[in-house]
Parts: sequence; structure tokens; C-alpha cells
Amino acid sequence: MKINDININHECYNELAEDYLVSGLIGHIDFKDYLNYRVKKEYQNTDIDGIKNAVCAYFGIEKQAIETVTRKRAIVQSRQLVMKMAKDYTRNSLSVIGQEIGNKDHSTVSHACKTINNLIETDKVFRGQVQDIKKILCVR
Repeated sequence: MKINDININHECYNELAEDYLVSGLIGHIDFKDYLNYRVKKEYQNTDIDGIKNAVCAYFGIEKQAIETVTRKRAIVQSRQLVMKMAKDYTRNSLSVIGQEIGNKDHSTVSHACKTINNLIETDKVFRGQVQDIKKILCVR
């Protein structure tokens, strides 16, 4: 579901609806206006920088590590996941995403997306981690 050009999942939408019901604002503020305000205020993290922050915080790595040339598996997977999520949840081109994440080429971003899709299909633990990060970002 998109609100203010931000993708939010049904779980977050339901949370917002519940907050609206208990806030006592019914009759004072239209639900759509309430949603627009809350989403704009709280869920503006679906840009590349917000995705980097969420992934790095989840995996406990420093944000600068994503942009290095290291080949340590944990950092490489985190970098690839940021690229995949940036492709899925922003309107940026592959070239822009690559430039924002360590000055990588668009083909590197494309390869990262394929690699992450493969990991999501084959690794149950990684799939769960991706779902957790999506909840943090409030996207599907």
C-alpha cells in the first residue's frame, strides 16, 4: 500500500488505524489526513540512506562498512541486501543505487539483486532476517 509515495505493509497500516481509533481524533481529523501526516513523519525511511541504516542496525555493522571494498561475507550480504531493497522500494535507477552504495556499477546492483533473491529462496534464516528488516522499514 502506498501513502505519500511510501510503501507500507498491512501490519503498519493496521497499527496506524488502531492508533487513530484510540487517539480520540475521530470527527476532528479525517483518517486519510491522519495517515498522510503519520506516514510522512514516521516512515520516511524508504530512501537509500534509510535502508542502509536499517540493514546496518539489524546486522550490527557500521554504515561505512557497506561502502567499502571488503569481501567479508557479512558485509557483502548486507551491501547486496541494501542494493536489492533500494531497487525494490525506491524509484532510483540501478546506476544511482550503485553510486550511493560504494560507487558500484549498475551491473553490480543487478547481480546483487539476483544473489539476494536466490538467498531468500534457499535460506530460511536469511528470509526471516529480510522479513524483520522489512518490518522495520514498514514495507512489504
